[in-house]
Amino acid sequence: MMYNLQKRVDLPQKENRIILKNGYVYYYTDMHWDAEKKKTVDNRKPVGKVCPDDNLKMFPNENWKELMGEETPERTAKHMNVGSYICLYKSAGKIGCLKALQESFPNLWDKIFALCVYVIDAKSSAAQLFPYWGFHNYCGRSKPFSDSTISEVFRVISEDDWAVDNFMQYFGRNYPEAIPEAKETAVALDSTNRNTTCKNNKYAQHGKQKVKKSGIPQVNTAIIVDELTGIPIYYENFFGSVLDKTETPVTIEKVKELGFQKLFIAMDSGYASAECMTSFDDGYEFSVMTPESYQVVKYMIRTYAKQIIHNEKYYIRDEKVYGICEKGVNAFSGKYNAYLFYDSKRGQQEIDSIHEKASAILNTVWKRKRFSESLQKKYAPFITITKTEYNPKTKRNFDAEINSDAVQKEIDNAGLFVVVSNSDSTPGRIIKITRMRDKNEKGFERIKTLFDMMASDTHSTATYEGKMFIGFVSLIICEAYRWYIRDILKTESSATAETTLSELRNYQMMKKNDGTYMPVYALSRKQKELFSCFGLDQQSLREFINELPH
Repeated sequence: MMYNLQKRVDLPQKENRIILKNGYVYYYTDMHWDAEKKKTVDNRKPVGKVCPDDNLKMFPNENWKELMGEETPERTAKHMNVGSYICLYKSAGKIGCLKALQESFPNLWDKIFALCVYVIDAKSSAAQLFPYWGFHNYCGRSKPFSDSTISEVFRVISEDDWAVDNFMQYFGRNYPEAIPEAKETAVALDSTNRNTTCKNNKYAQHGKQKVKKSGIPQVNTAIIVDELTGIPIYYENFFGSVLDKTETPVTIEKVKELGFQKLFIAMDSGYASAECMTSFDDGYEFSVMTPESYQVVKYMIRTYAKQIIHNEKYYIRDEKVYGICEKGVNAFSGKYNAYLFYDSKRGQQEIDSIHEKASAILNTVWKRKRFSESLQKKYAPFITITKTEYNPKTKRNFDAEINSDAVQKEIDNAGLFVVVSNSDSTPGRIIKITRMRDKNEKGFERIKTLFDMMASDTHSTATYEGKMFIGFVSLIICEAYRWYIRDILKTESSATAETTLSELRNYQMMKKNDGTYMPVYALSRKQKELFSCFGLDQQSLREFINELPH
């Protein structure tokens, strides 16, 4: 139910009101004993919600207007924050996201976009808070809508698979035109899981958890992100019990069906498997970080490590690493190109970590008092534990020391890592693509923390699917905004997307007597810089605001 967040009224008198724990206020005029039901019944109606900062006042709704005959005014503040909306709207327009929404959801796109602006600006996905946020912040509509309307938006999105797929297809097809630099870059594939207590979510199953070991069911989400910009181009939800590498062939097939004919996909070690690699064919190239336990890694280190370490011939200056490639190496039940890299800075960090790890394990062993074979196996190979006679001074019957040979073996491999690929790219391009995967990790972090989606408490599959689509579109818009203000983010060390949006939020507008809007204040220096990234100045902003829906 939509509440009037502009006008506050006194609570009804105690004799005629009921206030629930969640703050909702009910009003009744009749109460009597029902002999059939054997209980007291009343004719209560919801009339508003208690103000969070004044428990003697409430925000009234339409029922209150009918009961009391009072006029219900507009549900927005006189002065509204509009700066962040303008830049997010421009970002969505320039990147092609807005057009994709309008084509795929012609009757719903404005509500979807309004929710995306809310998710980004408020850093929250809680539907019940949207009307409160919309009271002071413009979202593209004359007034915010209720949480029941938001639930309906989620349901429509969930039921229209064609529209969701069409959005990704339309956006993916036009995205390279919006950012020409992205045509030659790679994309990163990764997935994450989210815990859920919902029993009606079809994706919720027990599986291998990556982040929070809670023991409750989870839902998996895969996402493909452009490594240059961090902008996602595809996502999908899948069952919580399914492993990443098992789902990958299905993901690749879906991506092909959406019209993505040529992609270079970078993956982490969790995707290193034969079933995953064989899903790539003509037009699709991949690179995958390979776990050190694989034979191809041991082979490359044994064959080339001494040859490339600190050898100027193999130095890749842009990435400050040494690299070499061998083509046609046996890996993942096929023939692929294997790339061995040596990073001296990373190597020294790993060496320090190895020494600290060995010392920490030894200190843990010394806290034990009795020898056992399980103790011996648990801390091997880093620690060598031998049984001895009981020593009354140490109160132990064993001796322990760091196994220098085992530690040295780890040190010898420090800074070395292997990437396997079906591409004929140079070592320089492969290491650049591998390191840019960091953008994908940050995208997931923003979905789960910035957008308040660490755990899913949605009550149905439909709500979950709708909410995740809103999160996906929000991430597109947020990363597009970050891309278009990238020069400011590079030159100002304290500037982030969040701090710049906070600055833009201070740019306000007010409604005139004719119903149109006008700016309230002049632009600050920082606001001028941010708006200039989208080709806007004082005059064009005034014209833009004057044409906003009201």
